[in-house]
Amino acid sequence: MSCSCKNKQKQDFTKKPDEPCVICLHKHFSFAYSLMREVGYEEQNTDLIVGNLEGAAEHCRQLNPVVAEQLREARHLWQFRKFFQAENLLKTLSPQIAAMREGHLRQNSTEEYDVLIPFRERSSAANGEELRMALRSIERNLVGYRKIWVAGPTLPKWARNVEFVRVPDLGKNKQERINHAIVSVLSKPECAENIIFWADDNALLLKTRCDAFPRVRNSGDLSDVKPSQTWWDNTRHATAEALKARGLPTVDYEAHTPVLFRRDDYLNMQRDFDFTGTEPGLCYISLYCNRYPVEKVQMREEVKATVTDRFGREVFNGKRFLGYNDNGVKAGVLQVLGEALNTPCRYEHPCDHEVVYPASPSIGVVVGTHGSPDLIELQLHYLCKVNGLPVLVHDDASPERGAIEEVCRRYTADGFDVTFASTGTNHGHRRGDVMAFAAALEWAEERGFDLLYKTSRRFVICKEWAENAKTLAVTTGGITFSNFTQTERLGFRTEFFGVHVTSWSGQIDRLRKLAARPIARLVEAEIHDIARELAGICCDQLRFYMIDQKLATDQQGYIQIPWMGTDRSNPPEGVLWHHRHKQEDYIKQLNKLKEEQCRHF
Repeated sequence: MSCSCKNKQKQDFTKKPDEPCVICLHKHFSFAYSLMREVGYEEQNTDLIVGNLEGAAEHCRQLNPVVAEQLREARHLWQFRKFFQAENLLKTLSPQIAAMREGHLRQNSTEEYDVLIPFRERSSAANGEELRMALRSIERNLVGYRKIWVAGPTLPKWARNVEFVRVPDLGKNKQERINHAIVSVLSKPECAENIIFWADDNALLLKTRCDAFPRVRNSGDLSDVKPSQTWWDNTRHATAEALKARGLPTVDYEAHTPVLFRRDDYLNMQRDFDFTGTEPGLCYISLYCNRYPVEKVQMREEVKATVTDRFGREVFNGKRFLGYNDNGVKAGVLQVLGEALNTPCRYEHPCDHEVVYPASPSIGVVVGTHGSPDLIELQLHYLCKVNGLPVLVHDDASPERGAIEEVCRRYTADGFDVTFASTGTNHGHRRGDVMAFAAALEWAEERGFDLLYKTSRRFVICKEWAENAKTLAVTTGGITFSNFTQTERLGFRTEFFGVHVTSWSGQIDRLRKLAARPIARLVEAEIHDIARELAGICCDQLRFYMIDQKLATDQQGYIQIPWMGTDRSNPPEGVLWHHRHKQEDYIKQLNKLKEEQCRHF
């Protein structure tokens, strides 16, 4: 009887047991090899060894005639009592037969594997670029997975073809939040039984099969970690205590590499450990791997490149995984990854924002205002006469709109390109700002401008800046231009900012809808959200340029305007701004221009 037929419905007991079967080959080979190594039992085991070697050879003859002949030779060696030669020959055959078995299992496996990535955009050091590189590496190098789950409060607008589970930031610490995200996905019945947990700042550098996914550990032990001033040491110490309380090993599996979980095992683990009552949190990976141990683990140094500061590209050589932190991002690891993973994957929208400006881009400027004709007069002098720019003055239905329109008419009469517009009703400060920006984008699109800059009536640049703006656009290919402030918690400022008109014109309807209702957040936050989204679907070159600016997490998604400065309370020389200057400073500057008898005054 062919021993591979035990799992078949019909068996033919008349046939010789030579049916091609990798599983039977592996069984016979392993049994014979194990008996060979039972030194002292040669005589008792001889018949079993000979029979199993012949069975292995018969099952292998059609699959691999060369290996079958070597198995037959090993049988002859054993029969003629050349034990060590036979054992050495089988030792050389062992990897080949193991590879045949792995290939067979891979082709016939019914196991399903999914990938799970918790993602929190506010924690991203590079506007979600870490997630993009993780997705590209998975598509290129991970073999045998089914789908990718992303769990978190938000999903980047550029991401697609992933299973997104919206998970609010629940929990008192990072570990609890991530565990909550993992459980939220694993609790879904459509999730695979095998799940590969993947941090967004991990990348896979070599082809790896899901069914042979390595588990990685550190060289130390969690029980060796003492409480300290760092939350991570305290977290690992708390994890060791939780494991010891249940009599479990305390191996340190916090290698910062992806790890394979069994869904039911992970969910059952929630009954064993209190994730909600332990501060500063528990290491869910080490809890799982010590609770459900496996024998085959690899040391981190053998399989992983770690980037936390300056690095050379040689650190990636031969490594399977890459892990990095915010300092690694600042050191340029994403640029290096981007060179290796330079093809967009199916999990991201195709790039539709590769901006190429003409040598001298055209610029239009909108001044959003509510009254203040004297400030408009001051703005128009520097925007029109000093910088030679076309201007839209957008008034939010103020009582002084007649006076402002008169100022605009005088400039138009003097040959300057000035347009006046006013809303029918007053929208208030926040909604009025958004209305002005939406109207200006429409105006700039109709006029065919390459760039649109928006300025507050009180942010007066008393010098030439337009040529610098053109140079900045041409050299960076930027979509949005702004700056942050060190004195306030603002990662994006709207008193003065610029946009690429074609890229932003698709947002006009969105801005108008935003302005149609009360706006609870700061306008800076609303505009910054759109800037981040547009940055997410621009070309790699521009995204990496923005990353290379090394801005903080809340300052991503735009090109810095150097002449704005980074201190709203102390603007650069030649800039009037009400956070620093008083009313008399504006009046003094206005009177100075009148004394110079400027033609339009």
